[in-house]
Amino acid sequence: MTSKTLRGVAALAVVLASCGGVTAHVESGVSGSGDAFGDGGVNLEVPGGAQALLVFEISDYSSFRVELVELNVNERGNTRRESLVWRFSSADLYQGTFLLDPVESARLDIHASDSSQWTVRIKPLTTAETVPDSGLVTGDSDTVLVDPSPPTSPFQLRFRSSGEDNFVVWGLANGRPSLLANELGSSEGVAVGVPANTAIYEITANGEWTLEIQE
Repeated sequence: MTSKTLRGVAALAVVLASCGGVTAHVESGVSGSGDAFGDGGVNLEVPGGAQALLVFEISDYSSFRVELVELNVNERGNTRRESLVWRFSSADLYQGTFLLDPVESARLDIHASDSSQWTVRIKPLTTAETVPDSGLVTGDSDTVLVDPSPPTSPFQLRFRSSGEDNFVVWGLANGRPSLLANELGSSEGVAVGVPANTAIYEITANGEWTLEIQE
């Protein structure tokens, strides 16, 4: 982890998660197998007004789906659902990292084959993978990147992807999101404009990808 100060990135003071009514510090993880949804889902709490990282790992699965369910979003007690990841084909291991906004009451609904084993962790945003000085980053799954020294003027981002599904990149500059990429299937050498001070990138992918910041 770089020692540079993260500009525009809030530190996370306390992060908790629980499963089945038991609360735990999630650096040690909350684990289970098969389905876990509704009252049996993984309860999340991100206090302190800070964003965090949600890390989900699952092994020995034939298929799975994970949804983030935000509870009591208004006075009527309504819920809001967001699909985080959905995989149809079997594999030995999946690990993905997602950006989690501050929530007072939320849970993960996990729908997975009985043979699967999964773990949920919440980590401070300061533990995210950082963009190196070269500006070049590679990966092969869903992830979150933090640029410790984001460009202070508009710049270009060039990307390549090899997955069969959508390759999506969101950028956040001073808390304002921008959709930077939404490509179906593989793409090669696509360049897009990026707002100044974009410090956080959230990437959705199911194949190898490359991002390069070009100032």
